[in-house]
Amino acid sequence: MQDAHEVLQWARKHAEGRTPVVYVEALDDGQLGLLRLHGADPNAAAPEPGPERMASAKG
Repeated sequence: MQDAHEVLQWARKHAEGRTPVVYVEALDDGQLGLLRLHGADPNAAAPEPGPERMASAKG
């Protein structure tokens, strides 16, 4: 994949009726985490207000 637009196009094509959610793996102060680029986390209890926050990656 070359860029975010290509990733979103691929995700929409393979969504099979679902809303795609796209994340990118990133480092913040030496900590590995995920940044949500598009969509809403279907497992979240409520929508997250304000700017996106890094979520620690487990592994």
